[in-house]
Amino acid sequence: MSVHLNNHSVARLEAPIKATEAIEENLARDTWQIAEIEQAITEANADNFVAADEIDELFKKLGETVQYGN
Repeated sequence: MSVHLNNHSVARLEAPIKATEAIEENLARDTWQIAEIEQAITEANADNFVAADEIDELFKKLGETVQYGN
């Protein structure tokens, strides 16, 4: 079966398809970002950070100083 449509009808049919594709792309991107954020939160909650005094010592060895805060 063939259907012949004018350009206006074709454009109207394509608009929701393009919108759906854009939504799917955004969801894919957002899903990836959410997964990365959740992983970072898990790592942060593991409390596996370098202590400030260890950072100070490292920078001291490098001949630098660290200023905390403003």
